[in-house]
Amino acid sequence: MKIKRPSLKKKPSSSRANLKRTLRSAKRAKKKKKNSNKEKARRARMEKRIQALNTEKPKLRDFQKEGVEFIEQSDFRCLLADSQGTGKTVQALYTIGKNAVKVCPVLVICPSSVVWNWEKEAFKWLRHKLRCHVIEGMTDPFPVQLPHITVVSWDLLCHRVDDLCRYKWGMIVADEIHYAKNADAKRTQAIHRILETSQTEKILIMSGTPLVNNEEEYQAVKDIAGGDPPILRRVLEDVAPEIPPKKRLYLPVTMPTDLQQEYDQAVSEFGDWLDEYLTQIYGDPTQVSDRIESTMKAENLIKIGYLRRIVARGKIPSACAWTYNMVKKKKQPVVVFGEHQDILDLYTEGLRKLKIPLVRLDGKTGRLERQQAIDNFQNGKVDVFLGSRSAFEGITLVRATNLMFLERFYTPSAEEQAEDRIRRIGQTKPTYIWYLTASGTIDERIEQIVDRKRRIIARVVGQPTIQSEHLTTVLDNWDRLKPLNSLSKPLKVEPSISAPVPKTPPPKFLRGVLFNAEHWSLPQIQRALRKRKNQIKNVEIKGAYTFIQTKPAENFIRSTIKKIEIANEFFIVVGKPATNSKRVSNYRK
Repeated sequence: MKIKRPSLKKKPSSSRANLKRTLRSAKRAKKKKKNSNKEKARRARMEKRIQALNTEKPKLRDFQKEGVEFIEQSDFRCLLADSQGTGKTVQALYTIGKNAVKVCPVLVICPSSVVWNWEKEAFKWLRHKLRCHVIEGMTDPFPVQLPHITVVSWDLLCHRVDDLCRYKWGMIVADEIHYAKNADAKRTQAIHRILETSQTEKILIMSGTPLVNNEEEYQAVKDIAGGDPPILRRVLEDVAPEIPPKKRLYLPVTMPTDLQQEYDQAVSEFGDWLDEYLTQIYGDPTQVSDRIESTMKAENLIKIGYLRRIVARGKIPSACAWTYNMVKKKKQPVVVFGEHQDILDLYTEGLRKLKIPLVRLDGKTGRLERQQAIDNFQNGKVDVFLGSRSAFEGITLVRATNLMFLERFYTPSAEEQAEDRIRRIGQTKPTYIWYLTASGTIDERIEQIVDRKRRIIARVVGQPTIQSEHLTTVLDNWDRLKPLNSLSKPLKVEPSISAPVPKTPPPKFLRGVLFNAEHWSLPQIQRALRKRKNQIKNVEIKGAYTFIQTKPAENFIRSTIKKIEIANEFFIVVGKPATNSKRVSNYRK
């Protein structure tokens, strides 16, 4: 009879074994939940596509058909430089669908803010004719069978260039090619490397603003398509004369005393660097150097950026008063653009004090929230759309006819990309672009730089003539609105603007929050919820109240779900989490 030898391995204690089982169970539950969420998202996309199939397929306009013919006659190697709002994406997709046998597989490189717009437009125009795949992240795997169209962002291009070079691309489409304006930049080198390994002669580069600063950058852009490619450039006035004109209005504003003093002190502390630096840029007062950007050193850029932020903060009370007049008195929706997060936060806080709801789209906005913000504005649920550089491209906001800038940008291309969110095909009214200008500040110097660059662009690639007017009436009535009196926040005193959002329970107990949008700011609450590890599933706006869903109802025991007011006009909807089996039962019900 064999005697079983005792094991020399130490047996885990029961508590340790239980902990391991619990961790394994939690890991499996997390994976199952993740797969379940992916499946729900996939089903939602399929339902939308089924609905889209029942609608009539859109048709190209005559000038867009001419654009497709131009691309074909150029052997798919050209620069499509039509201005913003003319449908360059549509022309490229229609060309791909019409010549799929010749050009597929196609690699599309575009800004990260529009990658999903390419996928959506591909289905809209090509339906199920061609498959389209978006590369979402650093480790997103390629499909086993390469799709007809692969979309990657300029931000991911350098990180995924090795993977992209493994494939033989029939054609490459580089949208917003000015992202590769620097010949020494990694993204520019990456696209040259992909072209070389693919050995393709078919390269379509597109941009409504191909020249950003100077002719050297423009040549670097053209070099990607062989050095001197055929160019097709048509402005909106040429192809859609029925669209009413655009007008730029320069409105002088006053700054609060403490911010004006902070600005003057900053200039004084910087010494004579500003005058010396601007003299270096301008030289003779009547002539400006053609290479403005190249003379800017890092130290000078930091100083100018600091001054820009002080001035922008000083303009916030005026910007809020302007918005109050447009929305509350004239009943007109508005679009507002800025750059720095603290400037956007301060403007958001100002509108909260004035009880004006808004939606916000910046670099931290998720894909689902991005579309919700656009839809809520376009559908008339809110009257103010606030955006950063992330909203400059790929969106349509033609419900508004007035657009305002909180900050000036260094390049005409950036400002024009933003301006044409409200003036594009579909707009039926004249549009007005408002530039708030604080006299005697860096605003005036930046305006001179931008005007100089506009003249260079007009000489090289052509520009439409836009009517402009420098208003003489100064916007200084903001101090009559009492809520704005406390909005003056010097940069040195408060470098960041905190959101006054009440504390919410842990994510596992929170079903959502309900609040009055005239008392609380939707963007600030969204950011606070994300910071507290909540996921935003849906945003529903009904009148003055907004409900942000963080978890579906089936995740809770229904009898325990309740609404609790934790601040004035601010409610949390909480409940006891349900078990996995109960969730399945709730979902089926």
